[in-house]
Amino acid sequence: LDGFKGPLTVELFKGGQSNPTYKLVTPTRSYVMRAKPGPVAKLLPSAHAIEREFAVMRGLHGTEVPVPQMYCLCEDEAVLGQMFYVMDHVPGGTLEDIATPATLAPFERVIEIVFKATRALDYAFHQGITHRDIKPANILLMAPGGSDIRISDFGAALHTARETTQIAGV
Repeated sequence: LDGFKGPLTVELFKGGQSNPTYKLVTPTRSYVMRAKPGPVAKLLPSAHAIEREFAVMRGLHGTEVPVPQMYCLCEDEAVLGQMFYVMDHVPGGTLEDIATPATLAPFERVIEIVFKATRALDYAFHQGITHRDIKPANILLMAPGGSDIRISDFGAALHTARETTQIAGV
């Protein structure tokens, strides 16, 4: 990573991510590292496609789909024992954090966040990308109390310009 300076603290994110996800903290900034459960030899070729997720999110960065900045993809398992990528850390939590009965944010704020996410996903859809795993935990908040967002976890995304799906009997 350009400009990276240690020391480094690594924290495993708790939750239901199918790919191990870590917060990387340095004295000057924080990152997120998502790893493919390794080794790759034991996974189906399409399982936990973090390289695909990295490519989709890198391609969306700077468009009307707000995604975290993607920094690097390492496909060499010899480095950490598994493939991984590094992206910007989004510090404000997730929509899931503010959308439970115990933690519900003001209605207007939740609606604004959902509206922004819906507009972004509509834009992505019209570019040929369908997220396919949108949920409150994948809508990241830029700051606590704010409504600026980033959308994450495009690992299951379908890029209709490049792929097709087939449903048996249809």
